[in-house]
Amino acid sequence: MSSPSAPFYIHPDWQKSFQANRLNNFDDLWELELELADAGNRGRGEGGWSRVGFYSLPESPSASPKIVVKKQQNYLIRTWRQPVRGMLTFVKEFNMFQRIASLGIPVPQVVYCATRRQGNHHQAILVTAWLEGYEPLDKILDCWQRCRPDRVERARLLRPVAETVGQLHQNRLAHRCLYPKHLFVDTNQPQPRCCLIDLEKTRWSPWRANLRCRDLAQLVRHTENFPRRDAVVFLRAYLGRETLGAEGKKLWRAVHRQIKRKTH
Repeated sequence: MSSPSAPFYIHPDWQKSFQANRLNNFDDLWELELELADAGNRGRGEGGWSRVGFYSLPESPSASPKIVVKKQQNYLIRTWRQPVRGMLTFVKEFNMFQRIASLGIPVPQVVYCATRRQGNHHQAILVTAWLEGYEPLDKILDCWQRCRPDRVERARLLRPVAETVGQLHQNRLAHRCLYPKHLFVDTNQPQPRCCLIDLEKTRWSPWRANLRCRDLAQLVRHTENFPRRDAVVFLRAYLGRETLGAEGKKLWRAVHRQIKRKTH
């Protein structure tokens, strides 16, 4: 028998929509049949699992009726606050969403987050708004391999990505899972916007140089055939400078040293 669970967060703009779609409690969301994004993850606890899926709400306050629903059970991460038992990773991600949004860094709107204990199982649900009009960077780069846009268009799309990552690092936050599929870009706007997703592993670090190298090396390693000219455009926007300069060249060398350590 499950213990009662009131949501510890629900966005006020979405309350009526949830009620209209008969999503009144944790159970209603937990039982939703979702369009799964992938096979999900397992581990991080006894019988731990975590899944991401999509669901369309006929009644929605946003431009898109789609929401992203993340469910997990016994999927824990140890923190300095909870070094033994650990905490559900979606609770950590919810806190990071709120923190990063407060810094003015673009992230999806958090719609709902709640946890409950059912028998010996710890469960969590995190719901975010669908990023209407956005595409993941890996899909954009794949398109570039088939039909390469000109240099101006490539720079237009790369700058917001670099600026968003740079803003994250300026606040001494390391994404720690900075893959192209976790950087979503709105390509339809005159000034494209980039949103960060998948913040389960994101954390604060006092050593900005280390977090920069690790994140950027992850991004480069998972970005095939990234031309040097585009890399220069990215680094200039990341550093907020017109020219790469000594700092940019030093950073680029450090990133490549990090990549070599990972690949050898």
